[in-house]
Amino acid sequence: MRRQKLISAIDVGSNSFHMIIAEISGKSFSIVRKEREVIRLGTWKEGEEKIISEAELDHAASILKRFRVLSDSYNSKVRAVATSAVRDASNNHEFVDKIYSRTGIMINVISGRKEAELIFAGVKKALLIGKKDTLSLDIGGGSTEMVYYAGGKIVFAESFKLGAVRLTKKFFPGAVLNHSSIAHCEEFIEEQFNEDRNIKFNIPFEIAAGSSGTIQNAASIIHFGNQNKILRKLNRFTFTSNDLNEVIDFVLSCKTTKDRLRIGGIEGKRADILPAGLLILRKVFELFNIRDMVISEYALREGIILDAIKKSQSQIQFTF
Repeated sequence: MRRQKLISAIDVGSNSFHMIIAEISGKSFSIVRKEREVIRLGTWKEGEEKIISEAELDHAASILKRFRVLSDSYNSKVRAVATSAVRDASNNHEFVDKIYSRTGIMINVISGRKEAELIFAGVKKALLIGKKDTLSLDIGGGSTEMVYYAGGKIVFAESFKLGAVRLTKKFFPGAVLNHSSIAHCEEFIEEQFNEDRNIKFNIPFEIAAGSSGTIQNAASIIHFGNQNKILRKLNRFTFTSNDLNEVIDFVLSCKTTKDRLRIGGIEGKRADILPAGLLILRKVFELFNIRDMVISEYALREGIILDAIKKSQSQIQFTF
């Protein structure tokens, strides 16, 4: 029996590196392996310049080397993309070249718009959106991606330099909260959204979808608060604006990472950066008047797989 084609999708993110290995069957796929490593990539220098340090490069290479070995053990083809941290780094070309020389993995540094489109491809698949008008939100470590899908097509796909790691470093040194820093962070977030002329806030949508770490962790805390247990499968879990506001008020009342680690349902490795991510999420709820949000467990990595399938199908169709 012939073995199905396997693809490894690697997301070289700002907060963490992820890999999924997927078995392809026609236009669909099933995930056979998941890996994740927290790294917090990118160091800020004076003047807001961002670089990837040698220590970070070494750490990244060690993670990706392990991912490569694991992928090879499945005889899987690697597709790797880098997002905000690498996209914004002044030495990103050097980073990509050195990673390739050390691991054999060629990283494709994608634009913010492309990132948003790939994320939405994953969300659309996970939630079976079809042609339902949808506002999709993904809050990462370095950036936030937003897609508005209406009439069966993408109306806008935007990326903002607003991420949980980025804003924690900017407004909350040592991940310690106070009223002034929270207020300044909220003002900055609103300014960034308002500066983008491609988005409109008074838009109709049937579904508000959320994906990735910050939003999923908010959902986990909400579920734990209601059921006193961890929800392992978050796909299609829905929470309301009231649920979210209660969680945010509680998280923001915990001024230090140590305090936040006591919150039921919180992901330990996210306790330092979660407040910044939640402030982004709250502002989006306010600006778009979102009443409830549904979780998609698929995001960028699954979008990479779907994009690879689409390209493969196109090549087959046009090969004579």
